[in-house]
Amino acid sequence: MRGRKVLLAGLVFMAAGASTATAAQAGPIASGRVTLHGSPAVVTVTYTTCEDLGQTRTNGVFTSFTNAPPPGCQVVLSNRTASMVLCAGRGSIPPAFRQDPWLQVGPGETRPCGITTTSPR
Repeated sequence: MRGRKVLLAGLVFMAAGASTATAAQAGPIASGRVTLHGSPAVVTVTYTTCEDLGQTRTNGVFTSFTNAPPPGCQVVLSNRTASMVLCAGRGSIPPAFRQDPWLQVGPGETRPCGITTTSPR
């Protein structure tokens, strides 16, 4: 009797996992948002899909960002010669990417923005 309970619990878990994965692939994602902060320019892009949306050109000089992508999405900031994936959270934009950058949303992984720690003395 005990063996049946374990097996049944395993079947329920597998079925729930399969339906969650199917729903995630077929349905819309939680919305994502990225904001570039400058002075005085501010650009915010909100999206509901991680499909490659092409590049969005921005106008202005931006020094920082706030990025809130849903799981499985990434935001890429690029200039004419290079690109970088924005981390999730808040961060600074390197000088090479500050003037009129392009934004691109697509599938991919996003790491959290750095956490600074201090060592005990």
